[in-house]
Amino acid sequence: MRMAWKSHVGGAPFGLLLQQDRLFVSLFDGAAVDELDPASGRRLASHTVAQGPAAITVDPSGKVAVAGTRGEVDYLDGTSHPAGHGFGIASVGGTLWTADYERAELVTAGGAHRAGLPLPVFPFWLAPGPGGTLLIAAEGPSEDSDPGGVFSYDGMSGAFRTLAQPRDPDQVLQSGSTVCGAAHVGSDPVAVIVSDDGRTAYVADSSPGDVYAVSLPGMRMAWKSHVGGAPFGLLLQQDRLFVSLFDGAAVDELDPASGRRLASHTVAQGPAAITVDPSGKVAVAGTRGEVDYLDGTSHPAGHGFGIASVGGTLWTADYERAELVTAGGTHRAGLPLPVFPFWLAPGPGGTLLIAAEGPSEDSDPGGVFSYDGMSGAFRTLAQPRDPDQVLQSGSTVFVAAHGDREVLAIRGGRTEKWALGAAAVAIAADPTLGVLVVTVNAHE
Repeated sequence: MRMAWKSHVGGAPFGLLLQQDRLFVSLFDGAAVDELDPASGRRLASHTVAQGPAAITVDPSGKVAVAGTRGEVDYLDGTSHPAGHGFGIASVGGTLWTADYERAELVTAGGAHRAGLPLPVFPFWLAPGPGGTLLIAAEGPSEDSDPGGVFSYDGMSGAFRTLAQPRDPDQVLQSGSTVCGAAHVGSDPVAVIVSDDGRTAYVADSSPGDVYAVSLPGMRMAWKSHVGGAPFGLLLQQDRLFVSLFDGAAVDELDPASGRRLASHTVAQGPAAITVDPSGKVAVAGTRGEVDYLDGTSHPAGHGFGIASVGGTLWTADYERAELVTAGGTHRAGLPLPVFPFWLAPGPGGTLLIAAEGPSEDSDPGGVFSYDGMSGAFRTLAQPRDPDQVLQSGSTVFVAAHGDREVLAIRGGRTEKWALGAAAVAIAADPTLGVLVVTVNAHE
């Protein structure tokens, strides 16, 4: 997760859309939509629209359309149509839908059709759903404390279906064949894991320095713990939640039930992913070229972020050298493509899974590989842009393809695209509930 570029656009950027080799950004306070070069962040064009532009999509004719709080859909050629006063917009089945937040209604572009929500909640986000339906995330009267609603809407029959009632659902999307509600958690989430019983997700919120516990499937915040130090890696082990502090040169132990800090361990600067080594000890990868243990010992290793224990061997990632390195440094294996290993995970049949970023993180293809340590053979599974995480659950390998704004599900030689449009930065399987938890962060 190296920062490839930073572009100052001002005007409170809100909506994002990748289309035709352009990154479109709505400026909520700037009455404009900017076009940026996705590879460099350079501004290519700027289009004036009505005040309060919000979410962006592509309408049924293929034109970029922008929702707005002034009651219209704006196009970049200066034209507009009457619509809902709100933030959400989505194109479904040849119809462009918008959200009227204050009136708690859905409104077609042009205003010919309106549909009131089935509960007294306020539609914020819209997205395409399964079978030509529309998905709606709606906030309660008191955004952070009252239950909201997540619905599917069939525009043909006019029927709503209530999917969930979390507090403050800021986004909803379709992931594979399963519809999931989405809750707003922090401002810079970078990691997520799920408890063994499948009832709690733990999220590391890097920039603010917080860790959250979120109940599943209701997605209500159970607790928030401020740890500072840019939390990065998460591990649940022996009734402890271990959290690496990338800027804090430490690993904290938290009580998973309350978030209370139980202990803190000093490690080398830049601690990243955490795992359990073959002997059962907690081991931490780091950018200083060593694996650190909580008793103060360490072993030489790769300079990087990823770590995983496979077949009795502890593997680390050397990001800059594009190599895999065993703890102790006795064995190295160069990747088969000029990409840089970021994340490691156990794979099927004693193999190692690798998610590697391209030279230009967000624009160049990366690589997802399986590696057989016995034979030394690599197999390329996919080449998405900026794959931030890979994991195996059951017979499926999942990839958080952050640069492509999707999650890949690789099974039996076939690849499906899930969570289209979601800037997936971290994923965690929840076999108990039969879902994949996806953490979205467009800033990474």
